[in-house]
Amino acid sequence: MLRIVPDKPLIEIRGRERWIVLADLHLGLVHFDRKVIENAVRAAEGYDGVILLGDVKHDIGLRLRELKEVENLKDNLLNLGIDEGNIVLVKGNHDGGIDEVIKTEGFFISKDTGFFHGHRKPPEEVLESRNIVFAHIHPAVFIQDVVGGFKRRVWLSGKWGDRNVTVMPAFNDLCSSLAVNLEKKIIQQYKLSNFDVFLLDGTKLGRIENI
Repeated sequence: MLRIVPDKPLIEIRGRERWIVLADLHLGLVHFDRKVIENAVRAAEGYDGVILLGDVKHDIGLRLRELKEVENLKDNLLNLGIDEGNIVLVKGNHDGGIDEVIKTEGFFISKDTGFFHGHRKPPEEVLESRNIVFAHIHPAVFIQDVVGGFKRRVWLSGKWGDRNVTVMPAFNDLCSSLAVNLEKKIIQQYKLSNFDVFLLDGTKLGRIENI
């Protein structure tokens, strides 16, 4: 069973084991990697497994400093008592060279849910899952105010045919983001126009096509 964690960019998988899912850490984006790692490790406390849904590091190429931060993240998760086989990294487009320090997968299926990063079309076995979860686009909503405006991270929820689809917000709140109410081209590309938009606190803002 999937459950969005209130006020957090996290999905919890409940079953015989409890897993946590987070996406788009982008370690190396700015010099706050320690804080991002601390937050990720804190989010994983008490869980049996972790799915890192792509773009754990930021640079598309290979930077040794970023690989060290990824290794640091992995070591901290192991120190929580999570088995190495239960640390699943679904590779994103920014994760070049990351295989040197952590095992990666192109996608992951947990019972009736298929997970992929989102930068390319996944295999059919993912698309045939009853529930589909991806990340990559860093969804947000632009909220106008008297001095211009600001963005808030959001969840997107809807259907592709009869499949339930969830688009995760970026875990790292310093990432650039896609304002779903302004940048319609990518929304159309991913067939998300009729998806519902939710703030992290669960507030429903309506369908993308109407906001």
